[in-house]
Amino acid sequence: MKTSSKTLWVIALLVVALAPVSLAQDGNDEKKQKEEHFFANIGGGGARALQMVVSRWSTKSERARLIGILAEEGQEAMMKALEKQEKTGWVRVQGGRYPSTELRYAYQSETKEGKRHIVLLTNRPVSLAEARSQGRSQDYDLTMIELMVPDEGKGTGALAAGAEVEIDKETNRLKITAFQTTPTKLVNVYTK
Repeated sequence: MKTSSKTLWVIALLVVALAPVSLAQDGNDEKKQKEEHFFANIGGGGARALQMVVSRWSTKSERARLIGILAEEGQEAMMKALEKQEKTGWVRVQGGRYPSTELRYAYQSETKEGKRHIVLLTNRPVSLAEARSQGRSQDYDLTMIELMVPDEGKGTGALAAGAEVEIDKETNRLKITAFQTTPTKLVNVYTK
């Protein structure tokens, strides 16, 4: 009898000790552990393709923290916070010679139409010549990828390298307000 009461006591302690871990995980957890691959054609459906891999989804608390910093302190402070966040995956242009760029934010939600709305963020790589010139282009240090992926078929999206963002008051989502170059249209977006 003593052994089984000790066993029950140990189990009860383990349940209590592990409960905060499961409660602390929030938002986007259903796919948090499963790596997901996204592919898209760049531009008008040409041969170039973009590959995006999400190894973990950003949580609701990570999202709220970044949006709060953006609202209160601006994009520069948000970028510093973004760089300190745990990696969420990577993105690269397919073709072998292009290096991948780490993602620091990957968040998904559902639209009214039932599509997955996915936002991926990373800091925009700055060339050596651009850094030397200290030009205005360095004000746009964010790359934002936005995807609309249906359950079946192929979706659409956009990639804005060198973007300035703010919070859309109606949807509480990030929206691009300025960009260094015109956003690139993404077509034939799918996941596997």
